[in-house]
Amino acid sequence: MLSTRWMGWVVVLGCVVGMGAVSVGAGEHHPVATKGSAELERVKTLAGKWQGTSKTGDGPSEPAIIEYKVTSGGSAVVETLFAGTPNEMVSVYHDHNGKLAMTHYCMLHNQPQLDLVNADAHQLSFSLGKESDIDGAHDQHMHALSLNWKDPNHFTQVWTCYKDGKPSAATTTVTVSRVR
Repeated sequence: MLSTRWMGWVVVLGCVVGMGAVSVGAGEHHPVATKGSAELERVKTLAGKWQGTSKTGDGPSEPAIIEYKVTSGGSAVVETLFAGTPNEMVSVYHDHNGKLAMTHYCMLHNQPQLDLVNADAHQLSFSLGKESDIDGAHDQHMHALSLNWKDPNHFTQVWTCYKDGKPSAATTTVTVSRVR
């Protein structure tokens, strides 16, 4: 039978070995970030904070803040639009079957899935995807988005909302500059 002193050492040794096993196991869950499509890699360059203005149709310009964060081992980019306001919305950009797509968690209480439909050196354009669960003929929803780069530190988003199967009268344009 082991003395109390030896039992204490056995417990300490068991804890140390157990902690080593946990840290080795934890390391196995940290894969190296992989590259996505060229378009996802471009969206990753937006990581940081952006500030500017938002304007819907002929309405007044309002302050706008957008934050981008690369997450999930580099497989997704989270965009927080109007961060910290009652109108805050989140979009997640990711590759779907090798092509850039995004899901927009909207203040309209729906989640349209938009697919990339056009990409060039200055613009990425998205439109409502076939896999989205939005009823385009009836549900009011964000139907299209265009990201337009002026240069690496300035870009514009143009959002098109649909209602009753048609574009609404006003698009929302968000013009921002990189803060950090």
